[in-house]
Amino acid sequence: MAGEIIVRLTIVPKSRSPKHGAKFRAVTTGSVVYAAESRHGATCALAREMVAAGVPDAPMIVHEDDRITPSLTIASFHRHAKRTYSEPADRPLHMRPYAEFPDAIPFAPATRFMGGDDEAG
Repeated sequence: MAGEIIVRLTIVPKSRSPKHGAKFRAVTTGSVVYAAESRHGATCALAREMVAAGVPDAPMIVHEDDRITPSLTIASFHRHAKRTYSEPADRPLHMRPYAEFPDAIPFAPATRFMGGDDEAG
């Protein structure tokens, strides 16, 4: 199919831990390369990067590792960018709407001790 985006999906080495699943890396092939890593939907994160870069919508064909046969075919990567994967302990793997985490509130250094006073007295 012309205009499709080919993606290679691989596990990031040594990214799995006892408390977290492996991190995946999704990379496009072709003249312009886009890449993203995520523990919860690397293809979704990649799609968000491409939407932000202004890439026109197209089907996305995903190959895991170096398999020849596609593992996943996504009809619209623009729609895929609005989703992510979730796998909580009480529910099987499923897709859900993507919600960006707000920026962390910066921690302001304390100017005085709690209940204290700057002046001795």
